[in-house]
Amino acid sequence: MGYTHYWYRKGPLTPEQWETVVKAAEEVIAQDPSAFEHTVSADHICLTSEEGEPFCLTRDPARPQIQDTSLTMMKCNPCCPDKGLFYFCKTNRGAYDEAVVATLRAAFIAGGPDIITISSDGDAFEDLCPREVFNKGA
Repeated sequence: MGYTHYWYRKGPLTPEQWETVVKAAEEVIAQDPSAFEHTVSADHICLTSEEGEPFCLTRDPARPQIQDTSLTMMKCNPCCPDKGLFYFCKTNRGAYDEAVVATLRAAFIAGGPDIITISSDGDAFEDLCPREVFNKGA
């Protein structure tokens, strides 16, 4: 049974908003840093696990290509210009799933629906994201 997360990006996050996203991702990664591969930088967060597809979130969706030999960019489809660029990542509930969810939730909380909208085919945003990482819910 698969487990997939979806998001539309309408614009870039400010540096301050991005800092919030990075902090949330780093807090989840710190719980078990060897559980999956990860790269966190000033312009992108990439997470990967053998169980699922690579996940990358960029601060600015206008520059989505990540040049990293160990991580690749997930699929992007400009299908609905009014909604923004469409992305998805099938995590299969792998070791990095919680970090993927935390990163997406933090981006939504920081940027709001004018910047990013998120969804999932499961209960991830209610059950899998550690509440202590966030001050408020999505």
